[in-house]
Amino acid sequence: MTSTQEGLAPKVSLTRVNGTDAGSGKRNFVGWEYCPPQVGHSYMVFLNDDGLIKTSQVQKVITVHGRLVIKTLNSFYNVEYLLPGSLDTLSQ
Repeated sequence: MTSTQEGLAPKVSLTRVNGTDAGSGKRNFVGWEYCPPQVGHSYMVFLNDDGLIKTSQVQKVITVHGRLVIKTLNSFYNVEYLLPGSLDTLSQ
């Protein structure tokens, strides 16, 4: 991701809170959202190291206690939008 894209795409913290595979557990990734989560599509986050996180197809997008939650076929994810240039979340 280029610095121009970083300036345009929202920075997010994506936390996988559970899953059905053997290695599932709480995992956290910080990067830039490709586009907002949409039912029927994968949710993608570009990482600092040029990696990419791509979820399975989104089944549901809900807000729980003021936080965005994505339900996919195999997992649940929390999405927090971060302030530009910092690791502080908007909710803090």
